[in-house]
Order: sequence, then C-alpha cells, then structure tokens
Amino acid sequence: MTGVRCFKSSSEFSKCLDRFMVGAAVSLVLASTLSFSYSLIEGYVDPVLTPLVITNPRLGPTEFDVTFDASAEKLRNCDWIESRWYIGERFEHGVRTRWTFAGKPMVRAKGVLIWFDQTAQMTPQELFQNSHADAVHQCPWRLFPTVTPIWDSNDDLPAPDLGEPVVGKLQQEIDMLRNELEKLR
Repeated sequence: MTGVRCFKSSSEFSKCLDRFMVGAAVSLVLASTLSFSYSLIEGYVDPVLTPLVITNPRLGPTEFDVTFDASAEKLRNCDWIESRWYIGERFEHGVRTRWTFAGKPMVRAKGVLIWFDQTAQMTPQELFQNSHADAVHQCPWRLFPTVTPIWDSNDDLPAPDLGEPVVGKLQQEIDMLRNELEKLR
C-alpha cells in the first residue's frame, strides 16, 4: 500500500513524487539510449534499400570524378534525408566525398528505383575497390534516422571497363565555340 502512504503527509507525498520523477527520468534515458542503439543496427537488420547495382561506369567531367547509373529496391516507405559516399572501407577510417545526382530529388514509394548520371568525386578504381555508401532515411515512429548500408566495394574484384567519358558542360561549350570559330574562318 505504498500509494496510500504517499498521500498521508506532504513530506511523504514529496518523497513519493521524487521517486516517481527519478524513475520516469531513468526510463526516458533508457528508452532513448535503446532507441539510438537500435538505429545504429536497424539499417542492417531491416534495411530501407537493397544494395546498389552500379551500371555504366565512366569517367566524370574531371579526372577526379566517376559517373555511373545505379538501381536498388526500396523496401520500406521512409523519407529520404541524404546519401553519403566515403572513400575507404566500411568500419575503417574513411573520407566522405561529394556525391551528386542528375535532376531534382523525388519522393519515391516502395519498389525498384533507378538513378542515371550520378557523379562521385573519386576515381573509378576507388569506387569499385575502396569505397562504401549509406542512405539515411527517417522512418515512421523512429526517434533517430535509419542508416542503411547500400554499397561496399570489393578490392578483390577488378574494376569494370569504363564507358565513354562524360564531357562537362563547360567543355561542351568550349567545343561548340571552337566549331563555330572554325566555320567563320
């Protein structure tokens, strides 16, 4: 009958309220810690996306870029926050690099997703033999974002043959102006 004792006097009520508040605070911290811990492994246990399948790799607009197409399947309806690509193997020291997509971001439902003309600031060899990527999503009823590993390179496999290099927009304009200049001569 602890509950009855809490209301006999104001000092006992204060002690009872203190115990309740400490218990509530400990419970909140524990729930938050467990939620954060689960968010670190959720992408492995219940991924939002399947691993990327990279196709059509080619040199990018500069010698330090690689352009490629990719596809994956979205398994759950979560809101995309960002995608991260790193030079270096997963669970080792890696350096985050720039990764851009052609076109505007789109809200996508579950199913097969296809991206064309993505550019990562690394060499093709780094892409296939020394890099990893993650997709970050906010899933319903989660306090923390879900980080799904979507690419892990394999340094045991040779880099695939590259397609035609991508010519940057500035280089295209220069070539066009050269052609016009030649016509005027």
